[in-house]
Amino acid sequence: MSKPPVSVPRAMAHLRKAERAIGVAARHVTAARDELRGGPASGTQEALQQLADWLRTYRAEQGLSRSALARAAKLSLSSLKNLEDARYWPSQSTIDRLGKLGLPAALQAWLKTPA
Repeated sequence: MSKPPVSVPRAMAHLRKAERAIGVAARHVTAARDELRGGPASGTQEALQQLADWLRTYRAEQGLSRSALARAAKLSLSSLKNLEDARYWPSQSTIDRLGKLGLPAALQAWLKTPA
């Protein structure tokens, strides 16, 4: 005989449990990544702040609006704003795109730490 189908409430309970487990796993991955990068309070934040400072300076020197720089870098406006506010670590492709705009090689190397 086959098993009876799982009820919807029971299936939803299993789904919520899985979502909680995924959330815990994601927090562990983020913590491990931050530890590899030196932790949020060390070189990581300093590198992000240097990137943010460079972006604002570059934009001012070029006379670009934030949206114009976002288009030139092929980034969304919100991504550029978050980078200028040092809110998140840029992806490899973002670092490469900014490199084409003139992001200093030393800063690019610093940002290309293991994820």
